[in-house]
Amino acid sequence: MKLRSDLTHIRGLAFAFVLVGLAFVASTLYAQYAALAIDAEVAAMRGNALPSIEHLEAARTALRHLEVASDSFAESEDTPSAALRDPIARARRELDVELMAYLALPEFAGERATYGDVPPLLRTIDASIDRIGAMTAAGDMPGARRAADLEMRAAVERTDAAVRHLVELNGTAANRGAAHILALRTGSMRLAFALDIACLVLALGAAWLSVRAVRRYTRLLKAHSDLVESRAGELEVFAERVAHDLLSPLAALSYCLTAVKRGGSADPNVQHALARGAACVKRSTRMVHAIFEFARSGARASSAAHAEVADVVEEAIEESRAANAEHPFEICVDPVPPCAVACAPGVLTSMLSNVLQNAAKFSAREDGTSPSIAVRVTERPEHVRFEVEDHGPGLSPELDPDEVFEPYVRGSDLSRPGLGLGLATVKRFAVAHGGRVGIRSVPAEGCVVWFELPKVPAVGASASMLSARAVAPPLH
Repeated sequence: MKLRSDLTHIRGLAFAFVLVGLAFVASTLYAQYAALAIDAEVAAMRGNALPSIEHLEAARTALRHLEVASDSFAESEDTPSAALRDPIARARRELDVELMAYLALPEFAGERATYGDVPPLLRTIDASIDRIGAMTAAGDMPGARRAADLEMRAAVERTDAAVRHLVELNGTAANRGAAHILALRTGSMRLAFALDIACLVLALGAAWLSVRAVRRYTRLLKAHSDLVESRAGELEVFAERVAHDLLSPLAALSYCLTAVKRGGSADPNVQHALARGAACVKRSTRMVHAIFEFARSGARASSAAHAEVADVVEEAIEESRAANAEHPFEICVDPVPPCAVACAPGVLTSMLSNVLQNAAKFSAREDGTSPSIAVRVTERPEHVRFEVEDHGPGLSPELDPDEVFEPYVRGSDLSRPGLGLGLATVKRFAVAHGGRVGIRSVPAEGCVVWFELPKVPAVGASASMLSARAVAPPLH
């Protein structure tokens, strides 16, 4: 039930953040839509209504100029000259120019039908101008004046009314566009405000859910920490008990070996074997203490840990040789530089012993000949690298090199002893101390298992007793 509640809480938090994002996106999209609609209305006003009004008003002005010029022409005492005819022709051309410019613009709905009243009125004006000209040419000045006062003025007034109607039509369209722009702006502001409020509410909800999630996660971490601490305490008690159970027989064995050595034969071989047995017990005791301290510290390396590499390598080789007395193998060791690493000697002994045991196990030959193992130690600026090379069959093709260091991972040959924990232990120690592990494998030629540990200044490091390319003879 708790897991289901946590999943519901996480889904609610994710949904709240999605809604916040959608609200912002919707606000932006609507703002863009409103801006496009406003741009369209402004374009219609600038490209249609306003230019149309400008040209139509100019046409109305040309009509008034035409009316004044006709009156001046008819009012002259003498026969009108060409100088009096020119204003009439100029005003008429201006009228045509403005109307043609108006007709070239886009039109609103019903605008062209309204303009259909203008051409007949223009023809009436042209007929009046022709009549006034004919009367003045015939010397009928009173008739010309009457035609200008009655016919021409009436025709101009009707045409001006028609053009004024077109101006009002375009003005109405411009007002309608302006009202639409105002409505768009008002609606956009209202919707943006509503979306902002929604975003704020959703953000507050998401923040509240986030706070709850953080509190839940904090409680979970505390519970996990308490559980880990409890398990660590139990593990420490268990490790202490295991260490006690291991050290007790080792102490008894050490006492027995000491007693046998004191009262035993003076044979040098017996004394040497007893000394080696006592040394093995001592090293095993030190390994148990080191591993126990490592486990008790929560699998964290001690900052004061220090191991002289040359001494530990020699002890580990001796330990491995003793452990494989029934199946001896040769160990070729390159000169070990006088250096030290940041780990306890018992831990380093355990790491080297595990790698050597692994090499010995997979180097065993069916023909009974002694396998050969090479050990190399390389000092680097910040690390010391340990390499153990065997001449076995190499890794199985189906086995990934990274999987070799995982617990309980073994090759396809299950006839060889082991649980698959040796190299996993090496990796755990190496990583815990700030180092690395790896393996290189060549099929049918063997493997090189290596690990690195941080280097520390050597304190009285003894010179290695292993000579260059020394060969440790197998036990018989």
